[in-house]
Amino acid sequence: MRRWIKALVILFGLIVLYQMVGSFFFIISMIFYGDIESIPGNVNVIGLIFTQLFMLGFVFLIFKDQHVKTYVRFIPIKRHMVFWSFVGGVAILPISTLLIQAMHYIMPSVVDNYIELMDQSLGGANLVITLISVAILAPLVEEVIMRGVLFRQLETATMRPIVIVLLSGLIFGVFHMNIVQGVFTTVAGIIFAVGFLWTRSLWVPIIMHLANNLFAVLIGEIPLNIVESSPFTIVFFVLMLGLPLSLWMIYKQSRYLSSSER
Repeated sequence: MRRWIKALVILFGLIVLYQMVGSFFFIISMIFYGDIESIPGNVNVIGLIFTQLFMLGFVFLIFKDQHVKTYVRFIPIKRHMVFWSFVGGVAILPISTLLIQAMHYIMPSVVDNYIELMDQSLGGANLVITLISVAILAPLVEEVIMRGVLFRQLETATMRPIVIVLLSGLIFGVFHMNIVQGVFTTVAGIIFAVGFLWTRSLWVPIIMHLANNLFAVLIGEIPLNIVESSPFTIVFFVLMLGLPLSLWMIYKQSRYLSSSER
């Protein structure tokens, strides 16, 4: 019981700290620009970048005397596993889209508010700094916290992999502090956790997370008439078939990791 309490305190402490630091930069922006709608997208993204860098530094600082490598396991992986991790990450996006569409039927106003919030936060932001934040730093920072610190803490509290995987995904959803984002990030978090469980390398969930976020940002740059066209829609959802294939290949190739690498 003590291990569970310690694990949850550390995990939710990191989540609260992340939100507090992000809120600090948001409040500073509000002071300068007066209201939410006046804050430029670039300013929001830069604030997010500072938050991400702060959290990454904080995690390494707080665990530096506790064998940080037991929490942050950057075990090298083979090129084939890099490829299949990327494919799996791309394949998650159509699943997330389907989940959002399903939620829109159940609670349309909530989903509409979420979409409006995302447009306000990132709308008009420079593509390069958006990619740095959303497609590079977010996967790195969030996976270090969730599949690094979180996973290790759960391992000290229970030996059941299924419990660790499911809780890892659920807490990842809660971490986003939004019911719409929370649903599809819970699913994504479970998939990331499975990849990490099989390989014990943070590179696998980081690459999956990176591919998912990168694909999402780049699709947002495509003209709406192309995105809504039938051929694009068909190709987009066919991509979902890459998920079971990628997971199978990751599982198959993980057998070749030596016991010393694990």
